[in-house]
Amino acid sequence: MFDVIEKEKLKERELREQMERELRSKEQQLAEVSKKQSELEMKLLRVNLNESETKNENDRLQKVCSIEIRSMIFFIHLFRRKNNN
Repeated sequence: MFDVIEKEKLKERELREQMERELRSKEQQLAEVSKKQSELEMKLLRVNLNESETKNENDRLQKVCSIEIRSMIFFIHLFRRKNNN
């Protein structure tokens, strides 16, 4: 009878130790996944910021080019008028 109780206690201890190892492993995996998620979120923020900055710069350049083109057209018309007179 004493042997049976000891065997059961041993099985119980082994099972508990196995479950504790699995729990530690799962906690480590969770920590790694959480770290990776944070890294990816930061990367996404940087990409979004970069995209926004690029869009703003493109809008600014488009306005500048539009103004430059209008100025060139204006001067071409002036030049033509002057040469026609």
